[in-house]
Amino acid sequence: MTPSVDDVAELEPFREGVFDLDPFGLRGVRCAVGHYTFPVRTFCGTCKSELVEPVPLSGGGVLHTFTVVRQAPPGVSVPYLLGYVDLPEGCRLMARIEPRPGVEPAIGAPVDLVPAIFSDGGSSADRLGFAFAIRNEHPDPKERHDA
Repeated sequence: MTPSVDDVAELEPFREGVFDLDPFGLRGVRCAVGHYTFPVRTFCGTCKSELVEPVPLSGGGVLHTFTVVRQAPPGVSVPYLLGYVDLPEGCRLMARIEPRPGVEPAIGAPVDLVPAIFSDGGSSADRLGFAFAIRNEHPDPKERHDA
């Protein structure tokens, strides 16, 4: 089950500057040309311009591809889904994919940003991160647009 932001607000983020808590959302930058980059950097990931401003990114996207991870370091529960998500701003990022009961993961499926607890099995404190949860609706394959 995906935790709520209120349930995890006291956890330290796995990395500073990646997301905001209120409202929960990813941070990125936009350059003067209009390219978006994730995570926040001091330059544009596309055109390398240093004229960037921090911006919030969309809370959802489309599952570009995914895999089932069956081997992981000690303390990390397997299996889990790992995938690439395309955001409407044009960013593609890798993240855990949280399945929903009764919903099979599928390339092209719409996903929503959710908080996630990152744990290494007990040797250090849990950290707050993010994942994408598959929406209950299924896309029409005829309407899918490949990048």
